[in-house]
Parts: sequence; structure tokens; C-alpha cells
Amino acid sequence: MKPKLFKTVVGAVRAVDKFDDNTMRYAYPSVAIKLGHNLWKCCLILKGKAIEPSDKKLMEDVANFQDLCDIEWAEEVSYQARKELYDRKRNTQKRLPLTATISAYTQSE
Repeated sequence: MKPKLFKTVVGAVRAVDKFDDNTMRYAYPSVAIKLGHNLWKCCLILKGKAIEPSDKKLMEDVANFQDLCDIEWAEEVSYQARKELYDRKRNTQKRLPLTATISAYTQSE
């Protein structure tokens, strides 16, 4: 969780989720979102491990990494992933029952 590796982490998340730079789309956008949450939890765990021995350098690195996540994660990962989820949901075709099916159902009651 070193701040200088933030872009590497973003690249790794994109690689795991098969992000396409040309179309700016994720293959599995929910994975990218979940990885962001897990990354945040990892920061909290590491911060806790740094507090006990008073490792100021580690605490500073984790705090700076969290700041980068706050500032850049939405722009780098989650915005596009959430947009992809929204677009997929909006463009899903909903199949309505046929008129004959509805007629048969209402007549049987």
C-alpha cells in the first residue's frame, strides 16, 4: 500500500477485470467495484497493524494511499464500472408474456 504503486494497483484491477482501453468497458464491472472495497479494507487492516508498533512510516504510506483512493479511484475505476453496470441494466431486454398466455391465464381463473 505504497502511494507510488497506486497506478500499478489500478492497472492490476483493470487487467483482472479485462478492461478494454478502446471501448472503455469492463468485462465484469462488479468485480472492479468489489476490488475497490476490498482494497479499502486492506488499507484499514494494514493501518491497524501499523498502529500497534507505532510504525509511523507505514501509517503515513497507508494514509497517503487511502487519500489517493479517495481522490482518484472513482475517476480511474469505479465511475466507468458503475456506468457499465447501469448501461447493461438499462439496455436489458425485458420479455413480456404473450397475449395468448395472458388470455389463457385469465380464463382459467
